Amino acid sequence: LGSALMAMHEYSTSREFFERALEIDPEHVNSMVNLGALLGHLNDHRAAVNVYRQALALAPDIREAVLHLYTAMQELVDWDDRDIMFERVLNATRAQLEEGKVPTVNPYYSLLSPFGPEIMLKIALSHAQHAYDKVSSLLVDADLKRVPLPAGEGGKVNVAYMMADYRQHVTSHLIQTVFARHDASKVSAFAIALNGDDGGSFRRRIRESVGGDRFLELYGQSDAEIASRINQLSMHVLVDIDYNKERLTIMAFRPALLQVTWLAHPGTSGAKFVDYIVLDQVVAPPEHAQFVAERIVYMKHHYQVNDHRVCYPYDEVDRRALRRQEGLEEDALVVANFNGLYKIEPESFHIWRDGILRCKERGRGGGRGGGGGASERTPCKVQLWLVSEGEESNENIRKEAGPLLSPLIVFAQRREFDAHIRRAAAADVFLDSFTYNAHTTAVDALWGGIAVVTLPGETIVSRVATGVLGGFGPGSETVTRTTGEYAELIGRLLEDRRMLERLRKRMMIGGRHGLESR
Repeated sequence: LGSALMAMHEYSTSREFFERALEIDPEHVNSMVNLGALLGHLNDHRAAVNVYRQALALAPDIREAVLHLYTAMQELVDWDDRDIMFERVLNATRAQLEEGKVPTVNPYYSLLSPFGPEIMLKIALSHAQHAYDKVSSLLVDADLKRVPLPAGEGGKVNVAYMMADYRQHVTSHLIQTVFARHDASKVSAFAIALNGDDGGSFRRRIRESVGGDRFLELYGQSDAEIASRINQLSMHVLVDIDYNKERLTIMAFRPALLQVTWLAHPGTSGAKFVDYIVLDQVVAPPEHAQFVAERIVYMKHHYQVNDHRVCYPYDEVDRRALRRQEGLEEDALVVANFNGLYKIEPESFHIWRDGILRCKERGRGGGRGGGGGASERTPCKVQLWLVSEGEESNENIRKEAGPLLSPLIVFAQRREFDAHIRRAAAADVFLDSFTYNAHTTAVDALWGGIAVVTLPGETIVSRVATGVLGGFGPGSETVTRTTGEYAELIGRLLEDRRMLERLRKRMMIGGRHGLESR
């Protein structure tokens, strides 16, 4: 009963049933695992960690507990025994796949972990097949028509963009002006909202752009009902923007002529009923196409859309005033990363730490190439600017930083999008993480003239920042090829203010034109 209530999102009542079950049988492992999953939904990750550990103490080989424990620890930036834990996760996931079971790790969380592209594809394929199997018995009775091609040369193409994040969310932040950019003589653009109205400006702006009659509010309807509505509209192209919101089953009904995944999920859907994925040749080089289930539509530049020029027009900012507002020192070298802390992995963080501490110890040079002599060096006052994720996560990252770096960390509080984009200019350099790259946060930093240092990996999600930089002109010189080169470039930028300022100026001139013109 507790599991049924959890599936219905009745979390408080579900928790009562799981806790009651454990009162009756304190060693009932399945109830522990279910309670841990519920606590995760409630964002009580520390309590979830404790429950999973209790379950593993009783049943060390229970895979679901291993996998969920790793995820909960990741949310808390708890890196204790991380490599050992991931090895257990990898082995458990491989075993589930070999046994034909749906992996406990879902496609989104696979992006946050150092899985290789081959196993990521297998995870996506398994979950997509599961989504199809859930509705396969309903397909016969669905009575969906095959959508005909547009009539003649003048026939318009109906395109629907479907997601559950038509709200004050990063995806809506990116697509605010997409609808107005369609050629209305050739395309009828629709928005299909799977979430309720939050009253926010993003949803309002998109609704006005699309037109009220083509902004369809389908929140609360079943997957079959939504698929039927899409089909009744004779939708030629259905674009699923936020694949990981567990509504892939809508597309399993095949309500549209062509079905596409794009933007919010930087990975394959794994679905045989999704025809295309929109990417670019940086994030998905042709030799990587084997790890994508869909046919790839390659964009000329970067696949991620934005319109900062219209939505957040640039104006000169007083960087010292911004720093005072954010609790930063006016004359410090500010090193930033605005990804959620749970997206940062130890390998990149340790390189940041070592580079900052070397800079602090050696001082900063002012000459060409950072090669000034001792008389030219000045004390290096540096701060690391990260996004606050809550007391325990913040404390864990401080612990990982160690006693020398910890006092230099400043946590940025969450802000409205326009305020965040404006304050990004207070930083001097943005250091990217490896496994899960900066996406929108990289664009925000570049729009503020901030250099973004990144290292592309072997997966789509680990190459996004490189794609952003590739479409940004001068930013591409901060793309590195190895961890050694990544660390070396960070060291040079931290120790040579003139080099950093030259790069910043090139970003502001050439880079801004790159974002505006693509």
